[in-house]
Amino acid sequence: MKKLVLFSSVLALVLFSCGTTKNVVDTQRTTEKTSHQKSSSSLPFPHNDGAYQEAYSWRGNKEDATMIQIKNSNIDSLRYSSVDRYISEVARRINSTARSDFERAKMAHDIIALTISYDAENFWRGTIPAQDYASVLARGTAVCEGFSNTFKHFCDVLGIPCRVVHGYARGVGTKAGNESSSYKSNHAWNIITIKGRQYQIDCTWDEGFLQGRGSVKDYSTVWLFAQPECFIYTHFPDYATDQLLSRPLSYSAFLQLPSLRPNFFDAVASVSDFKVVNRCNGTFSLSFTERSGQALSCTIKEDGGSEFVKNADFTKRNGETSQMLFSLPKATQYNIKLFQKSADMDESRYCGEFYLNATAASSVRFPQTFTNYGIENDGVVIAPIEAPLVRGKSYTFTVQSRYNGVALVIDKKWIYLQNDGTGIFTIDTVIPSDSQDVKLLVKSNSGSWSWLALYDLQ
Repeated sequence: MKKLVLFSSVLALVLFSCGTTKNVVDTQRTTEKTSHQKSSSSLPFPHNDGAYQEAYSWRGNKEDATMIQIKNSNIDSLRYSSVDRYISEVARRINSTARSDFERAKMAHDIIALTISYDAENFWRGTIPAQDYASVLARGTAVCEGFSNTFKHFCDVLGIPCRVVHGYARGVGTKAGNESSSYKSNHAWNIITIKGRQYQIDCTWDEGFLQGRGSVKDYSTVWLFAQPECFIYTHFPDYATDQLLSRPLSYSAFLQLPSLRPNFFDAVASVSDFKVVNRCNGTFSLSFTERSGQALSCTIKEDGGSEFVKNADFTKRNGETSQMLFSLPKATQYNIKLFQKSADMDESRYCGEFYLNATAASSVRFPQTFTNYGIENDGVVIAPIEAPLVRGKSYTFTVQSRYNGVALVIDKKWIYLQNDGTGIFTIDTVIPSDSQDVKLLVKSNSGSWSWLALYDLQ
């Protein structure tokens, strides 16, 4: 049974940090898949590309079975007694199994993610040990310089052109929207060349994440072969050519970009322009086109605050076009964290963030929304979207759903919405003067009911 997910509450934001002898810092990872279409906005946007379609076929957040076997076999012990023999044996297994350089690179990425843990202890102490591949493999820990050096050495042995790239990354110790205008390198990753095309890989961010002062392994392929238009939102290399963009960005232009992860582009096929900090008069809207089976959601906090701001956002969906509406209750700056959810996911995943600087307050409020909201028409609230509802007033409740039942529950009374035959459910009703609780529920094909929206009353 799928878990119930509250889109207005916190959703597993994992941060990953990295340091080196160059004081390198890293951050968040998320999930990723498929190639992307061009956006109509001026933001950098992934595009359909045959070369990347092949590369992306090796993503999917699943470790290679052969590399798992090596990690759990006697071969792993060679790391401590004979590092070069270990590398040779791993390379032999890779070459006997892999069907392409993409798969070879992916297997090298996987053995590193499986074998090496992020060295959180030395990172926080500022006592970074040697980061050469031999030391990293024998020790089993590294910061980003060590992850990058080790991946490069595996690629060298496998005959895949690879280099280490240094640059600035939006990680632990940085805050998008409040970054220094003076450029300073703080991170390391890799660029490889396959079939004459260059691809970026960040093994550190795919290995795991920091939790407090410790490190948690959490394998992913988010940063494996991700398109340059995805990387540029969080990674700014020392040299413009390493952006791999046809039109490289200046550092000042990079600082204006919202902080987005590759899985943001899993959720949307196009998006309107927005910046890392957006000034507004209390209301703001973000327009986008969601991909099939995907949904974008958010959380809101006052910048620097710990409490979530409730009933201040609502995603209005109309076919493929969606609008994320914001109505902010105070004149202050807000942090907006974005989350992506696909139809096969139980929980949403962090995919980016930006800020709204409200110069005035807005009195408009929205209902709270829940569960697989908006994914393949599990349940989309069309009306009413204003809140609080007024007791004694008549409302038309309208929901679009592919399921076979939608109910309005007022206190303990269930009122079933009528399906017009096209998946649009409606009911006209008056909110009783003594009502205390109004919510919409949707019934799945399995017969279970899930909350869809909760309304405040006045």
